[in-house]
Amino acid sequence: MTVTNCRSCDDPIVWVVTENGKRMPVDAEPVRVRAGFTLDEPIGDAPPLARWKRSDDRAEQLYVSHFSTCPQAREWRS
Repeated sequence: MTVTNCRSCDDPIVWVVTENGKRMPVDAEPVRVRAGFTLDEPIGDAPPLARWKRSDDRAEQLYVSHFSTCPQAREWRS
């Protein structure tokens, strides 16, 4: 996985593709949350596929959309 930095807040992110084919940034480090994304291993240079998941396992770590954690996310919405 290629880790880059958010152009707004400079936090580390990973660009993924959702099951709907949309590109989305996720925080580079997974965290313990009840709902988030699992990432499939990327094939070649393609971004990882992100799959939405709800979890009752409090030990499971999932990736979170950077849109929900970036302090400047509001500036990117139109």
